Amino acid sequence: MVSINFGLVVWQLITFVLLLWLLGKVAWKPILRALEERERTIKGSLDEARGSREEALALVEEHRRKLQNAQAEAAEILATGRREAETLRASLMEKSRAEADELLSRARSTIEGETRAALVELRSAAADLAVAAAGKLLEANLDDKKQRELAERAIASLTADQIQG
Repeated sequence: MVSINFGLVVWQLITFVLLLWLLGKVAWKPILRALEERERTIKGSLDEARGSREEALALVEEHRRKLQNAQAEAAEILATGRREAETLRASLMEKSRAEADELLSRARSTIEGETRAALVELRSAAADLAVAAAGKLLEANLDDKKQRELAERAIASLTADQIQG
C-alpha cells in the first residue's frame, strides 16, 4: 500500500529546500525583524510602565508628605490660635480687673469725700445746734461763763465716733 517514489521525494525535498531558502531570503528576515521590533517595543513599554509606576509611587509619597506637613501646619496654627486666644483672654481679664479696681478705688474715694463732706455738714449742724442752744440759754438769762461751759460740753460730747455712727 505504501510505496515510496524516490523521484517524488527528491522533488519534494528540492521544493522544500528552495521554499526554505526563498522564505529565508524574503520572509524569514523580515519576520525576525518584526518579532525583534515587537520584542523591543514590549520591553520599552514594560520599562516605561515601570518608570511610570515608580514616578506614581514617588508622587504618592510626596503627596503623603505634603499632607502630613499640611496637617502638622494646621495643628500648629490651631495651637498658636489657642495660645493667642488664651493670652488675649488673660489680657482682657487683667484689664477688666484693673478697670474694676480703678472703679472701686474711685468709688471709695468718692465715698470718703462724701463722708468728709457729711462730717463737715454734721459739725456745722452741731455748731448751729450749739449756737441755738446757746441762744436759748441766753434767753434763760445765763451768764457767759455757764453758756461757754455748756457749749463746750455739748461739742465735746459729739465725738467723731458718734458723728460717724
